[in-house]
Formats: sequence, C-alpha cells, structure tokens
Amino acid sequence: MLNGMEAVQLFYVISGLYMQLILTGRYSSVGQFYESRALRIFVPYFFVLLFVLAGSLLSGLLSGRWLALQAYTTPNAWGENHPLAIALAAATNLTVFGQDLLFFVSGTKTIPPLSPFLVIPPSWTIGLELTFYA
Repeated sequence: MLNGMEAVQLFYVISGLYMQLILTGRYSSVGQFYESRALRIFVPYFFVLLFVLAGSLLSGLLSGRWLALQAYTTPNAWGENHPLAIALAAATNLTVFGQDLLFFVSGTKTIPPLSPFLVIPPSWTIGLELTFYA
C-alpha cells in the first residue's frame, strides 16, 4: 500500500516512538540504553565481519575469488577512486559509522561508487541506525 520511501519514513517514526518508550521504561539512564545498543550492534557485527573476512580471504587464496574483498583486489577500482575515499570506505567497515553516507556521497557523475568497498553491504543500515540513535 505504501511506496518504499513512505514505508521507510513510517518505520523510523515508529522506531523513534518505540525507542523513547523503551528508554523511559526499561533503562535508568541514557548511558545504559547506549551501552545495551552497543553490545547488541557491535558484537554481532564484528563477529560477522571477521567471518566474512576470513571466508573471503580463504576463498581468495584458494580459488582467486575474493568474494567480499573483490573491490579491494580489483586494480580498476583503485584507479577510479581516490585512495582517501577507499581508506574512508575501509574505515567504515571497521567502525560501522558512515556506511550509510557512502551511498549518499558516492556513485554520482563526479564520484565513483564506494559501496562495493563495504565488506558486508547490508550493514549500511546499521550505520543509519547509529545515526538515528545519535
């Protein structure tokens, strides 16, 4: 019944309401809320990141197919993108913060896409969630 943009906006309105209800009802301080969020977000993210990196590295060494690391092993990508842009993309893989911004500031007529450098592509939504929490 809704298009994608309206559905996402509705999701964030409901999430904001729910987050406020949880914050005031379940936690005695904002710090406890953020600590809980950090444990629920970062522990699984880094576990999956290590798993994907290990699998991609193993696949690359054994078969030459680098899977999630393909963008980093393709010479073209390095030529199209500025080294600082690639470093930024790599840093977002380690911090999660800013992955959502890679979709907004790259892939334009003047800036090549940086999203292929995300090791776990759907994790840009986690970056957006962290922005939402901030």
